[in-house]
Amino acid sequence: TTQARPRTVTCDVGHHPIQAWTAERDGYVRLSTPTVHRRSVTLDSPGRRLTVVDTFDTAAEVPLQLWWHVGPDVQVDLDGARAALTWQVGRDSRLGKIVLPDALAWTSHGATVDPVSGWYSPRFGRRVAATSLVGRGTGSSATRLVTVLELPCATRPPIFVRRWPCCIV
Repeated sequence: TTQARPRTVTCDVGHHPIQAWTAERDGYVRLSTPTVHRRSVTLDSPGRRLTVVDTFDTAAEVPLQLWWHVGPDVQVDLDGARAALTWQVGRDSRLGKIVLPDALAWTSHGATVDPVSGWYSPRFGRRVAATSLVGRGTGSSATRLVTVLELPCATRPPIFVRRWPCCIV
C-alpha cells in the first residue's frame, strides 16, 4: 500500500494572537474518484475560537465522514449541527460549544464497539470512554465544511482533537 503524504501548504504561527495553517493529504487519491483533503485551521486566542475548514479536490461528488473526538472528561449534548460542551476544572464548571457543518448529518457516539468509536486512549493498552461526533454526507470540490469550537472560559479544557478526523468512505 502507498502511504498518504501530508503536506503543509501554509503556516503562520508563532507568538501571534491569531495563528493559521493549512495542510493537505493525498490519502484518498487511490480511490475510484481520487480526492485530496485540505484542512485550514485558524486559532483566534483573544476570541477563544478555533475554526477548521475542510475542502476537497475531487472530480466528482464523494461520500464523506467527518469525525471530531472529544476528551473523556467533557460531556457533549448534540442538537443537530451544534454541540454544547461541559466539563469540570476543580469545582468550577466550564462551557463551550462546537458549531458543526450543516451539510452533514451528525450523530454522537460514546464507547461503542460496533463500530469502534467514542474511546480515548491515554496510553497503550488503556481505553477510556469518550465521545465522538460523526458527520456523514457527500462532498465535491465545491464543498466547504466549517467547524467552529468556541471556549468562552479562560481555562484550558481537556479537549482532544487528533489526527485527520475526516475521511472519505
